[in-house]
Amino acid sequence: KEKIVEQTPNLYEKPSHIIDLQELRRISSQGIAQKGSHRSVAWRVLLGYLPSDTGQWEEVLNRDRTLYRNLVAELFVQPDHQQSCSRESMVESEGRSLRGRGLEKDGVSVR
Repeated sequence: KEKIVEQTPNLYEKPSHIIDLQELRRISSQGIAQKGSHRSVAWRVLLGYLPSDTGQWEEVLNRDRTLYRNLVAELFVQPDHQQSCSRESMVESEGRSLRGRGLEKDGVSVR
């Protein structure tokens, strides 16, 4: 029974494969069909968004998705009164700065 357990592959381990970047560049230079998701994955690897080790993809994607969710949460937080007031004063000072130079804001002359 012990031999069977030893020979059974770990189902929780993700298979890992290292992509040969030189070969991927060569193949990509001839064009990659849009069939499936090969083209988008190839570009992600070529641009360095995904590592060439496919075993790391899940970790990288999870990290980047978490960073994105945190960024969205920070940018779209409902401002409290103090933040709102400071933003209004920044907008007012920007308008004064533009008026002083006779510049435009949003396509409208600020004078």
